[in-house]
Amino acid sequence: MPPNLEDNLSKSDNNITTHDIPNELGTPSTSSSASASDGASASGSTGPDNSLPSLHEYEEINLPDLDLPDLEGDLDLEYLNRFQIPLEQNLRELLVQVTNSDDLQSITQLKLKVIAREVPLQQLSIHTPFLRELILDGSIVSTLRDLGCGLKNLKILRVNRCMLTCIDSVFGFEMLEELYAADNDIKDLLPCAFLTNLKILDVRRNALKKTNTLGFLTLCPNLKDLYLEGNFESQVFPKYRETIKSMIPSLVALDGITFSEGNVYTKGEK
Repeated sequence: MPPNLEDNLSKSDNNITTHDIPNELGTPSTSSSASASDGASASGSTGPDNSLPSLHEYEEINLPDLDLPDLEGDLDLEYLNRFQIPLEQNLRELLVQVTNSDDLQSITQLKLKVIAREVPLQQLSIHTPFLRELILDGSIVSTLRDLGCGLKNLKILRVNRCMLTCIDSVFGFEMLEELYAADNDIKDLLPCAFLTNLKILDVRRNALKKTNTLGFLTLCPNLKDLYLEGNFESQVFPKYRETIKSMIPSLVALDGITFSEGNVYTKGEK
């Protein structure tokens, strides 16, 4: 490269002209380039950015001052929430503390009481791949998606009183035999249709309204015990037990009462 051209280029580096680019608020940008965090905030995107440092590195970084708009009311809070960095508890440390063991690979039963959004429960399958029974009673787990789909050896899952509303990823627990999910807000049992090994299903006191959704449980050939008390206004449901039995012939017991031969009805249903 000719010397004079090289000198001109080096000088031009210090005299770069910029153009104002309107951001999402309609005000001109004050810098010629945006950092990864500024770019995410301007576009409103909440997706992951691999260029950002890990959470534990943020204490060593001086983040630039944010030029926040002068907004009022709820909109102001909504804007600020974009910059909140969630704090996740280290799951491995929690498991070691709860089980009092460093050998998590050998753990087959685990009892936790957690808030799912604060603990990365999706990593349970990494730390405890041979887990057979998981007890989360009294936790805050609004959806079984929080557990991921990697617990391939799980046979018993207890999620009673967890504010659970969605079980649509339960099919990932293909070896599951017992599901206890009483006192939640579950409205649909369709995902259970994929659990071919399911033997016991307890969904007492949930928000089930339509009995036709129970028809999918016929796809669970091993289902023997079903608990539905507190759903469908069962106390006044006409021929309640007879109807459920006709829909799911494999049932041996409903709400803890067995179907003896020739005695499908409960007292007062005939």
